Amino acid sequence: MIGATGRQGKGVIDYLLKQKDVTEVVACARRMDKVKGLIESLRDDRLQPKFIDVSERKNTVEALKGADVAINCAYEGYNTDEDYVNLELVTTQAALEAGVNYVGLGGAPPAPEQLALGNDFERKDILAILGMGILTGLLQIMAAYAINRLDRTDRVDMRYGERDLVPPEEHTQPLALGPKLGPKGEIELSYGFLNSTRFRYCVESVSYENGKLIYAAPRGNPEPYIFRGPIGTLTVTQSPGSAVISLSRSFPEIKHITLKTAGNPDFDKNVGLLRDLGFFGNIPINVKGKMVSPWDVLIALIGKLPPETKAPDIRSEARVVVCGEEAGKEVEYSISWLRIGSSAAKVHIIASSGLCAAISAVMLGRRQTKGKGVLMPEVCIPPELFLNEFANAGMEIEIVKKMKV
Repeated sequence: MIGATGRQGKGVIDYLLKQKDVTEVVACARRMDKVKGLIESLRDDRLQPKFIDVSERKNTVEALKGADVAINCAYEGYNTDEDYVNLELVTTQAALEAGVNYVGLGGAPPAPEQLALGNDFERKDILAILGMGILTGLLQIMAAYAINRLDRTDRVDMRYGERDLVPPEEHTQPLALGPKLGPKGEIELSYGFLNSTRFRYCVESVSYENGKLIYAAPRGNPEPYIFRGPIGTLTVTQSPGSAVISLSRSFPEIKHITLKTAGNPDFDKNVGLLRDLGFFGNIPINVKGKMVSPWDVLIALIGKLPPETKAPDIRSEARVVVCGEEAGKEVEYSISWLRIGSSAAKVHIIASSGLCAAISAVMLGRRQTKGKGVLMPEVCIPPELFLNEFANAGMEIEIVKKMKV
């Protein structure tokens, strides 16, 4: 398992070690001190350390050989980053060369070179499942649950919203959900913080209409949307949406596919202002004779803020609404996942970070997946089995079927 010491990697390990039929988990990372510290804290003989540096192809291939499934949790950032490297492509190529099945978490649409490896994976009788992040693969599997039941699918609308139940005045930082200082004082831009928000605010949004992908300005087509529980009404906007692209390729006959998201209102308001002022730009500007990057200035200023003293209490919902015809009747399926943030979650609940990739890997190892090659989750993962396991891991899934009048 690549990237064992990150947030996603730890979530994967958490799930894998709870499965009685998992005989060994090889935790791979560059920082062996962190890996060994993780292993010592978990005290499970099935967990073994191994050095890996995905920038070194030969080393990566050797590290993966002999595994049933390789899971890539290495954080690659976003294509809005100045030093972005597509680690998903590199690790998929290494898994192919090593002859092992592969699960990737990448949230961006797969690179054409990655998809082009399909025939090679098929010839080796192995499977690569791409896009198994918590809000990519999961949304697609939720959609497939309904699509597989319908005789005709007309539309798929995916919505995600989150709210911090801690009032803004109780936080000590204006960006309470933003970057935090790492163990050595450096700014940590991990997934789910300001870097992902920057991506969402700067990259074109996408929808699928009548057989065509329609690209628009970031955060287009706002509308109020009512989410479950304490989340309430939020203004959702169009997202870059790799899930839209994937579903449109897997089910091109569907006429209408959308993804709209909303972050915590105060956080979205603040980062929206920063974006509009130009702080999300990488290109240096002249400030009193010195060339400086606005993004670097923003990160430096954030690093000088007082530490946050109150952890956010996040509630979020991912919902997929699928409409079509079943047995001659107009039907609507609504599949929803209500998520409790890690700071407020019950201790017996498995961490959601990395969970979708971990479940997929175990299903692959148990031979419960379908097909060989390089496939997207909605094509190769049986939705019922996956969602049952997701719920068994402590996640709250609600499925409602309605007959439309």
